[in-house]
Amino acid sequence: MDKIPEIADALVVGVDLADGAHWMPLVAVLLGGTELAEGLKDRIRGQIRERVSPRHLVRSRPPPLMVRA
Repeated sequence: MDKIPEIADALVVGVDLADGAHWMPLVAVLLGGTELAEGLKDRIRGQIRERVSPRHLVRSRPPPLMVRA
């Protein structure tokens, strides 16, 4: 995520779900005043697709939780 200037820090967490599936959410800290708009989401997805693998972009997953500091 170092190519996206609106992201101050980010990490991926591995979560084992009760049904045996595995979920790896991206946790990102946005710079102050930055909104998680669709354009930014698209750029994040694009970075994952290009730099990691499209298979990491899963369509069904638990809903995101957004916390503002």
